Amino acid sequence: MSVLSKYVNRELLDDEKEIVENNFGLDLIDGVVHNNELPHLIFSKGGFTGFTWRRNTNAIMEHFTTVDIQKFAEIVKSKPCNHNFFVVHLGPKNYIDHLYMCCNVKTLETFEYSSVTKSRIEKELIDNVDGCFANWKAEDEALKLTKPAKRVSNFHLVDSEGHPVEENTDYYLQMHDQPNDVLKLKRYQRTIYATYHLNHANKLPVRYSIIDGIHYLTCENYYLQVYDHLGELGFKDTIPEKENRIEFHTTENNTFNTVRWDDDIWLALEKETFNHSSVTFNDNEAIVRWDKPLELILKRTHSRPSNGLTTSGSYSEKKCMSIPGPIKSDDKTVQDRIS
Repeated sequence: MSVLSKYVNRELLDDEKEIVENNFGLDLIDGVVHNNELPHLIFSKGGFTGFTWRRNTNAIMEHFTTVDIQKFAEIVKSKPCNHNFFVVHLGPKNYIDHLYMCCNVKTLETFEYSSVTKSRIEKELIDNVDGCFANWKAEDEALKLTKPAKRVSNFHLVDSEGHPVEENTDYYLQMHDQPNDVLKLKRYQRTIYATYHLNHANKLPVRYSIIDGIHYLTCENYYLQVYDHLGELGFKDTIPEKENRIEFHTTENNTFNTVRWDDDIWLALEKETFNHSSVTFNDNEAIVRWDKPLELILKRTHSRPSNGLTTSGSYSEKKCMSIPGPIKSDDKTVQDRIS
């Protein structure tokens, strides 16, 4: 039966044909949808839930009890399916994510991945099965280089002009590589997000300080740190515990990337709506593998005089108005490293 039998208008049929063929890789012939690509084989030990199975499009499933790559390759060659690769469902990673392994039938090379990168990984398998394994391994090696470097005793943040950041001096904390968005504090909590640059958003003033060899940024004596279990970036009125500390890694652009202390989970920007983007330390595999860390920059609130003397603006003139609560005496925020 035609899946488009309810359409009687030929123009609607033409539109539907374009949608089906361009978006789903299918052929629409006389109102009937035809698959123009061979399905790939998925080996599964425990089967899929309905939600998980919906993520496995254009696939057929084979049950297994023990992973045997050589045996799986022979089974694939005997089936009317894609003979270039197969996928093994390894089971749930957590209550949301699942783990998979793909294999090149010709070379028996394997690669493990999770649900969040599944669509992209399997598309690359279909497009270029011989080249993608080398690409993924190269990406893995590059990811190792992004792990936090060792802290050095002479590390120092720099401002947008390349000058060392000074204590008791006011700076604006901004994004470097996001021209259409600006940082903003949430109204009822001290966490940072990004919004469209034409929306109302006060600039975010911070100061720099070093306490016991650890580098911090503060806003009205609230310390910048990992705010909660969601990995949001925000301000609290206490010096962060080690698990909530953050490090700075300077770049050649006079900017810095931010990472969780002693970890490789970098601060990233994720677009959610036109007016709202999250700014979080996100360990999502897709973000870690393909997105670059969010670059932040510190700009002096007052320009540096040409005579070489420095001036600082009045801190009280540029308060973090979105942060309620008492002002404490002597505090600061965020920590550093070099990349």
